[in-house]
Formats: sequence, structure tokens, C-alpha cells
Amino acid sequence: MKEAGELDGAIASYQKALATKPDDAYILASLAEAYCQEGNFAGAIATSRRYLTLNQDAIPIYNMAAKIMAARPEVIGADFCFQLGNALALQNKRHEAAASFQQALQKQPNYTEAYINLGIVLRQLGQLEEAANSYRQAIALQPYQALAHFSLANVLSDLGNLQEAVRSYEQAIALQPDLRNAHDRLGNIYHKLGDKERSIDCLQKASAIQNNLPPDSARSYCFLGIDLRWQGRQEEAAIALKKALELEPQLSGAHQHLCGLLRDSGDLAAAREAVDKYSNLCQEEDPIVTAIYFISIYLMSGASEPAKEKFLALEAKLYEKYRLSDAKRVWSKVVAEDPPQTPPLRLRSGHAFARGGNKALFFKGGLGGSSDWAIPTGFYHSHTQLSDAKLTDAKLSNADIKPLYENFLFSMHYLRDSIEANSRLYRAIAPQYMEQFQQPPHPSISHYGFRENRNNRGNRGDRKLRIGILSNHFQRHSVGWCSLAAIQELSFLTPHLYLYVTGKLSPDDMTDRFHSLAAKFYRPSRFPNPMAYASDLLAEIRSDNLDVLLDLDSLTVPVQVEILHGRPAPICVSWLGFDAPFVSPQNYWLGDWHSLPAGREENYCEQLVRMPNCFVAVAGFDRRETDRQALRKIHRIAPEQIVYFCVAPGRKFNPDLARAQVAILAGVPDSLLVYKGRSDRSIVEAVYRQECDRLGVSRHRLKFLDLTYSEEEHRQIYDIADVLLDSYPYNGGTHTLESLWFNLPVVTRVGEQFLSRMGYSFLSSLGIKAGIARSWQEYVAWGVRLGRDAVLRNALRNRLVESKQSDRLAPLWNPRQFARDMYAVFEKL
Repeated sequence: MKEAGELDGAIASYQKALATKPDDAYILASLAEAYCQEGNFAGAIATSRRYLTLNQDAIPIYNMAAKIMAARPEVIGADFCFQLGNALALQNKRHEAAASFQQALQKQPNYTEAYINLGIVLRQLGQLEEAANSYRQAIALQPYQALAHFSLANVLSDLGNLQEAVRSYEQAIALQPDLRNAHDRLGNIYHKLGDKERSIDCLQKASAIQNNLPPDSARSYCFLGIDLRWQGRQEEAAIALKKALELEPQLSGAHQHLCGLLRDSGDLAAAREAVDKYSNLCQEEDPIVTAIYFISIYLMSGASEPAKEKFLALEAKLYEKYRLSDAKRVWSKVVAEDPPQTPPLRLRSGHAFARGGNKALFFKGGLGGSSDWAIPTGFYHSHTQLSDAKLTDAKLSNADIKPLYENFLFSMHYLRDSIEANSRLYRAIAPQYMEQFQQPPHPSISHYGFRENRNNRGNRGDRKLRIGILSNHFQRHSVGWCSLAAIQELSFLTPHLYLYVTGKLSPDDMTDRFHSLAAKFYRPSRFPNPMAYASDLLAEIRSDNLDVLLDLDSLTVPVQVEILHGRPAPICVSWLGFDAPFVSPQNYWLGDWHSLPAGREENYCEQLVRMPNCFVAVAGFDRRETDRQALRKIHRIAPEQIVYFCVAPGRKFNPDLARAQVAILAGVPDSLLVYKGRSDRSIVEAVYRQECDRLGVSRHRLKFLDLTYSEEEHRQIYDIADVLLDSYPYNGGTHTLESLWFNLPVVTRVGEQFLSRMGYSFLSSLGIKAGIARSWQEYVAWGVRLGRDAVLRNALRNRLVESKQSDRLAPLWNPRQFARDMYAVFEKL
């Protein structure tokens, strides 16, 4: 009827419809337009005001108001223009909003709120001077309007007029002391001006308001220190945390973050002083966490003996006082309907493929293609499940379980090489840690084995696998260096490669390379701390409908443990970054036969999958151009001197290692030991010098190098050395690979745990037995022999050179074959 010009009938119909649907936006907009066409401008305005409350598209009302303004400007009041401007601003129609606010001011020049909101819109449009003038008009009308002073201060800050901004923020706070954002932004201004004390004072007040705490309270300073730490403002965070401890000396949270901040900043002497104070004040109330912080900081410093003593004492307390159960394995055999009656099937390479009895099905040998696989008709499965740890005495809280899993278990591998003892501790702690997470929504899938047509997504045909890769280290980091080439080769095997960043990644040139390989490179937008929300990542991963999720970091990135527990893909595999996380017997841990020898299944929660040759493969490492003799001259090393190199950071350093290395020096006259590592240099030097004095070796035969600014610069150092002396019980990973890439013979001690078998795995994949030791005595013997036997040393160098030739490429340097093998593993899973 409205289109036919029958306005009375149309208006009557709309009014009748509104009686039953009073908040129908379409009816209101149509009625307002009909009123406008009829000339009933007052009715049009009144109806439009009802429409604007519904937060619908305000542009039709804006256009109608323009017509009314042209015909009868007196009908439209300032309040309607103000309401229309607010609706448009909320919908980001900023130009139209600014015009509406200006119309309101034309009709009512003393409309303070219109000046303030006009200033907000002008600021959003980048018209900063005009916005400042609008706020000044508001202040002239109402000098006691705190919001106007606050808004003016924001614009002045944008303009760089920091001193004027300070005065405006202070005026806003004087008028409204609980205006949290004013305290917060004033604190940031003082930070820019270099006034850290005033910055802390302001930010603390904001923290107190936000957390509903009394002004100048210890806990508000603590919250502030934590926030500043996660923002990367370490110096100010330390000030805030120290103020918190001045007010409340036994505030555990402040102690913990101060210790962590000092540790991460590299001020390890101050970190030890802080953790000693924390232990003295809080160990009776908080014996577990104080011990864990002590272990972490002393271990990182290079003081492994006090760290190990504290570790063993806490472990004993967990088993005794807290009655931490052994959580013994419950094995359930799942027997196939047709168990194998034939000898083990073999691949073309001649290695046994299937193993009967209680062994899970593994593979060994070359994986040149699907035709190389022999699929048995039936086999036994060994299915590991973990019973919950039982606590029959004192109860461990979630606040205890979290650092026990994330920190205590992490430190364990640096302090002890006992697969049984370590596995026992994992089995006792990990199940309780997993209880904090919701159960995964996906149904369980059957135990690890290779079967025809077992993919629960139906017949794949020639469909390429959808592989997700989870890490916080798609950058210049050991995980990045060791995974990039393999991931690049995987990208040639499937176009469906999804990379998920799990924290606040600081991108660099390596990040760009990872990004270029992925069909999707997902970076979260929400961070409660340096890590993202697991729920966000789980939702994103599930939406991508993956076949396989590959985790690169294990328990070193706790949010990834939660994701693995959620099982957002049918196949979840951990690889590379640490040892297995003990998340679920439905998940997998990827190694090789050297790092995970036969029989290791009973020591793990995850099902073990072995790569045929080596658990990693790289395509090499870049470095600056080097001149061996020139470098030696710079470091005052004679051309003929034998140089041993140790690159063990504080966590990997211990007196046994130093004792063995100095014994090697004693056996090779005039040889030198060069040490380089992130640690407390004073502690490391003291240990080495003590061993030198004990064995009668001159301290001048030790050289300590500073850290370098880049990996490329660091890698020059390998050229001055003759032999790398690996660390134990936690072997070198990236550093050992770098040494071998730059043709440096290696002495490594083999142990029981995965992390003490990495050097052995690398050398074995190269076909090298020289340098592999199974005791400290053998370690010293190999070190002495490689120092004295130039023929053997040169033969090993030549062997390493040959291993990189294209026609003799060793598995360790062949990421293309490694990726093919890995992809084949995923297909068979």
C-alpha cells in the first residue's frame, strides 16, 4: 500500500502489526518512512528513536533525517541527533556519526556529551587536532567532567604531547579516583618518559582497582608485576614484585615470578639469591613449589649438585609423605582373530617388520614406497593404560601437580639417566596432571598397528593426508632448526599442511619460511599469558578436520599437552622437542631404534613408533664464512693444538662431565678445552678449575667464550675445534648435529633415556662407531684417542664429508627420505 501511495492504510497496517511485534525493526523502519512520506515528521522521528534502540542498521534513519532536516529542520532536536550519532558510531559509520553529533551541537551548542562523543569519533578518523578541540569545548562547558579530561589526555598522547597528557590524566584521576584506565595509561606515559617509579605507582593503582584490592596492597603489586612480566617489561615487573614482597614477605606468587623473571633475564646470581630467600621464607608452607624453583634456577646456573640433592629429597617426599603411588601399568592384550602363524614378515631391506608375543607392531628398514610394506593378517597388540595415582596420606593440590609435571619432570632428565626411575615418576604425576583437563570428545580408536582399510574416515583413495603441526617454536630455535627441512619436504607430499602457533611467537626469518610451507599458518589472538588458550587452538584444529596432529614440543609447552589430551585429530604424535609427554596410551611417540631400543614400551605411556634410520634429519646449517687459522689466532690458539669443544648450557653441565673432560686434557698434552654455554660462568669456571687443580692440569688450558648474537656467528666456532665433547645425561641435540654437519668428530656417552641416546642415534645413522661411549671411562678413552690419533680423526672427518655427498647421502642429512618415511608412518597409522 505504501508503494501505491495509500499511506493511511499502510500506516494503519504497520501500527496494527506493531501491537503484536513491538520490537520488529522492519516494521518500525517502514512505519517511520511512511510517516516521513506523509509529512508527519514528528511521528517519523519518534518511530525512528524506537528503531535506533534495536541496534539495527542506522543508515536508513540517517538518510531519512537528512530529508527531514532539509524540509523542516526545527522538527529534529539535538537529542535525536545525539542518539543517531551514537547508533552510527557503534556501527563504525564514523563520518555519518560525526555529522550527526555536529548537527546536535548546532541545535544545542552547550551539549557537553555531544562534544565528547564527537571527539571520540574524530580521534577514530585520525583527526586528532579536531578531536582535541572538541574535548576542550566539553571541558570549558563542564570542567569537572572526568571523562572529558581522560579523552583529551588520550588524544594528547596520540599527538606526542606527553607532558600535557600527564596533566590531563592527573586531572581526570583527581575528579574520579577509581578511573582505572586513567591510572593505567598514565603509568604507560611515565614509562615512555623513563620515570619507572611513577609508572609502577600508577599501574599498581590500576591493578588494585581492577582486582578489587585495597590501594597499595601487596597483592595488587604482585598482579601488576605478573602483567608487566608477560608484557616483556622485565625491569618494571621486578620493581613491582619487590614492592609486593616488601609489603608481604611471604607472598609466594611474588617470589615465584621474581625468581622466574631473574632466571629468564640471565641474572642467575640474583635468581639464586631470590630463590634462596623464597625457600627460607616459604618452604614450610610451600615445600613442593619452593623446591621446584630451587632446582630449576640452580640447574640453569650450572650448579647441578645442589639441584640434584633437592630433586632427590623432593622425590622421596612425594613417595613417602604424599604416598604417591607407583601407578603400575595395567597391560591388556588385544588379540587379533587370526594371530600370525608365519615367521616375521620382512621388508625388501631385510629387517624384521612384525614382532610377535607382547610386542606392538613396529617397523625398521627403508620405506621407499607403499609397495615396500608387508601387512600381516593378524598380530598381538600390547595396550598400555595408566591407573590413577593414589594418595592415601597428604593430598597434593592442583597447584602442586602443575609445577611437578611442567617443571619437576622437565628438570629430571638433566639430573638422572634412569629409564625405570624416570618412568615411575612420570606414571605417578602425569595422570593427576591430565585430570585437570576435560575428557576428549572423540571416541577412542584402536591400538597402534598397521592394517588394511583401518582408517576410520573411510576409503581415502588417493586423498592426501591432512597434517597439522603444533609448536611454539616456528622460529630461530632448536626445534625450528631441526624440523624445518622435514616440514618443507612434507609440504611436497601433501598440500594439506597446517601449522599452529601456540604462544606469543616473536617472528623472524625462520618464521617466514615456515609460513610459506603451510596451507594455513594459524596464530591465536588471545593470550592469558605467553601461551594461547588451549580451547581456541582445539576449536581451530578440529575445524580443519585433520588426519594427523604432530606435536613438536611435548611437555616443554604445557598448552600443547592439553591439546594432545583433547585429541583433536584421530592420530596424535609427539616428536622431537623433548621426551614423551605421557598424555595418553592412544597417542604416539616418534623415535628410532637407536633412541628407543627394543623393550622400551614398558617405560612409556604413549605407543612407540620408530623411524627406520634416525629420529631426525636436517639439510644443514648456515654460518658465516670462516678461516680456521684466523679464528684460532683471534682466540690465541696455536695451529697445531688439539682443541676440544663443549657447548653444554648450565642445565646440561655437571661435575662428572667436567671431570671427564679435564681427564681428557690430562691425557692429551697441550690440548685445550673451549667451553661455551648459557649458564652462570662463575660456577662453571669454578668447577672446571677445581678439576684442573685436582688432576694437575693448567687452568690456562681452559677457554670460556661469550655467547654470540646469532646462530650463524656461533657456528664459526666449530671450525677452531678438533673434537666435540657431548653432554650427559642430556645429550646435545642441535649442537651435536651442527658439529657433525661441520665435520667435527664427536664423543658422546650413551645412556638409558631417550635424551641420553641422541648422540648415539646421530652417529649410528652415519655408520660411525668411533666416539660412542657407555661409561665415563670409555668417554675419556675416546676423547684421548681422538686427540692423539690424527689418522683416526681425519678419517672421521672424511667420513662426515662423504656422508653429505648426493650419491652417498646419509639418512641424517636426507630430510626428503625422512619426510617420505614419516608420511608413510602416518598413512599406516
